[in-house]
Amino acid sequence: MVVPTFGSAYEVAIYLNKKGLLKQICKKLKIKNKKIDLNPLKKYVAIEKQKSKLTIGILGNSESFDSFVSINEAVKHAAISKGFNAKTSWFPFNKTGAEQQWLNTISGAIVCEDLQFSKKKLSIIRQLREKNIPLLGISAGSHLCLIEFLRNAAGNKNANSPEIDAKTTSPCTVLKPLTLGEHSTKLSNNSLSKKIYNKKIVKERYRYYANINPKTIRQCKKYGLKPTGISLKKGEIDFVEYSKNSFYLLTMAHPEFRSRPLKPHPLFKHLIENAEKYSRKKEN
Repeated sequence: MVVPTFGSAYEVAIYLNKKGLLKQICKKLKIKNKKIDLNPLKKYVAIEKQKSKLTIGILGNSESFDSFVSINEAVKHAAISKGFNAKTSWFPFNKTGAEQQWLNTISGAIVCEDLQFSKKKLSIIRQLREKNIPLLGISAGSHLCLIEFLRNAAGNKNANSPEIDAKTTSPCTVLKPLTLGEHSTKLSNNSLSKKIYNKKIVKERYRYYANINPKTIRQCKKYGLKPTGISLKKGEIDFVEYSKNSFYLLTMAHPEFRSRPLKPHPLFKHLIENAEKYSRKKEN
């Protein structure tokens, strides 16, 4: 069967079903033919082709789409579930003086897994926080957000991660053997995380070499930043929130891996909802 080129992988599934591939497979396997309702996927593809309504900024160590394809797709899943399309915009580190233009373009931001430290990155994260731009920190990207907060909000100018500076005297993280795979986390009552997930115990996938230092994070509590999710097995900090902003949530997890076209991840949905509100606010 010859399959033409499509702009989306999901269009391929629709095309193959239309050409009777499922029927052929069932016949070959000698099982009962099963009909599939692809109307939700067709609606998804139709919205995917629309012009993007808002832009989510990506702050990471690569401008390659392939490097964080799951994050790009998770943003799209969440936006399309709300009835509109969204695009991502990587911060152009190779351009000088691009900060304000980029910040003015986006309506929300994701700080990706990234340990390529620079003052420019901390400056951008600081502006995201101070401008109350909806922000989601993922895995080691959350470490950079913690460094920024400790230095600029909590006044700890020496804060750093031992992954960046092995000699730091004020580590925001603690090095440890690789944490890999799924584990359960208990979310705090009255936390934004618990409200988003609508449950107290959640399971996410993880991959990191350093967990958040509880001694350092205590310095942040009186400034509004506090842990809201603790792993059940090891008692490590998995979620952190900044209560003074509309949406500022850091997680050591990789929620993008659990997002699906017709079942977007709740963290990305909440990011998109707040980004849409922020976008409307900018227009007024």
